[in-house]
Amino acid sequence: MKNCILHVTISIAILSFAFGQSSAQQNSENSKSEQEVRQIIEKFRLALVKGDVLTLQQIWANDYVFVNPSGEVLTKEQRLANIRSGATKLEAINQQEDTKIRVYQTAR
Repeated sequence: MKNCILHVTISIAILSFAFGQSSAQQNSENSKSEQEVRQIIEKFRLALVKGDVLTLQQIWANDYVFVNPSGEVLTKEQRLANIRSGATKLEAINQQEDTKIRVYQTAR
């Protein structure tokens, strides 16, 4: 009986440690993913302000569409053309201090 109790206690300790380690590792991965998202947001913001067409071309998907304040729908190429020509020029984009980023895991 003592061997059985000892075996169960050790098993519980090992499982607790394994799951605790997994949770800490998951938090580390989430933190890394959050940093990556923040870096991409900053890269996007700077590209818009600087009119960096090459970077925006990489960031925007081929089927990207933009609806301007007048309600016109622009394709990726139309938007890039506006930036190239100077028709679209942003002096600054305010950074949101309280941006919340949530990381959701995909099923594997």
